[in-house]
Amino acid sequence: MSASLANGQLAATATNMVVMTGTAASGQSFVPSADSRVNVVLMNTSAVNTETVQLSVKLSSGTARNLPQIKLLPLYGAIITNLTLDALDTLIGTTTDATTVDYRVSIATGSGPLEMRISDTSGNVGSVSASVSASFTTMTGAIGASTAAAGTTTADAGALPAGTGNIYPTTAADGTKGVRISATDQVTGRMIYVGNGVSNAILKIYAPSGGTINGAAADAAYSTASGKGAWIVCLSGSGNTWLALG
Repeated sequence: MSASLANGQLAATATNMVVMTGTAASGQSFVPSADSRVNVVLMNTSAVNTETVQLSVKLSSGTARNLPQIKLLPLYGAIITNLTLDALDTLIGTTTDATTVDYRVSIATGSGPLEMRISDTSGNVGSVSASVSASFTTMTGAIGASTAAAGTTTADAGALPAGTGNIYPTTAADGTKGVRISATDQVTGRMIYVGNGVSNAILKIYAPSGGTINGAAADAAYSTASGKGAWIVCLSGSGNTWLALG
């Protein structure tokens, strides 16, 4: 059974989340060992703000060590499993806006590697895993259904899936045909990758209706390099402005 150690909301200044003193916040007895592990759940409750979360571990010696920074888009969450905390270590957290990111820390019952998972507003989960014995990091993204490029304007372009992933493969690019980003991806800070499944053709990409990409005119297409896809970032959800690279 996983015992709760702490829960609450992160502050805008570095604040102790849990101190490994030996007693869980729920009242259950917990004696940390030299290799105690905890799970941390984070949830950005804001529907508009992107939160930058910084966690760190203050060792019993007093030295603080930062963990990798986490950026949570609106209504995104993160789950960190098997984070090692020794006796008297303190887990510290801070975020961009106070009382916006909920957290829960519990005792980990597994023995696997340290792992972080990000959950988006559609429930899609990607992961970033790091094993003590590994020298590399693997990122997994949610892949949406393939879309055939079509038309010559935003009105008749192929419509990408409605926010079902962050990687969207396409087919049928021929230098004139394109795809249109779904309005459900029109969230500030949202990043997607639009892949081009044709090795020798340009793919045209359109923002949601009325949107602009890289400062071009409204509803103008962004053209990828031949045979290449593009990373697309929503610069402003309310303004329907986008940035593209690829």
